[in-house]
Amino acid sequence: MMNSTWVLLADGSRAQLYEKGGNDHRDWKLLKAFDHPPARQSGQDLAGNRPDAIQHQMESTAKGTEGAHGVQEYESSRFASELSDYLHGAATRNEFSRLVVAAAPRFLGTLKAKFSKPVKERISHFLAKDYASRAPHEVAPHMAGL
Repeated sequence: MMNSTWVLLADGSRAQLYEKGGNDHRDWKLLKAFDHPPARQSGQDLAGNRPDAIQHQMESTAKGTEGAHGVQEYESSRFASELSDYLHGAATRNEFSRLVVAAAPRFLGTLKAKFSKPVKERISHFLAKDYASRAPHEVAPHMAGL
């Protein structure tokens, strides 16, 4: 197993995965950037023209009745699965020994639920902070000692 610490900075639609060499941001190496544009689209763009309210009692199980907000949550969940799958593969190949996860509070719970056992065993810290759009030099001071 490599003795390396990875840092995942994520929100519901984008993420960056870094290898943290030390407390200084200059020692951070970007391993992979993830992007899931559908999770950033407006609910109307994702759901189409179908009204959110169910028109008839028989439509309660009809496809597309979950509304625009539900579609955005679905896309965010798909993105969490993508991140989880990537980290699962890396964990089973022993590419990292520790993982620090900093994610937007609304996305963190979704992400935690998707992580597999090999990934969960390597997580040392969870931070409910949205650092996904920040540069390493801005985030590194918050990661000192982790």
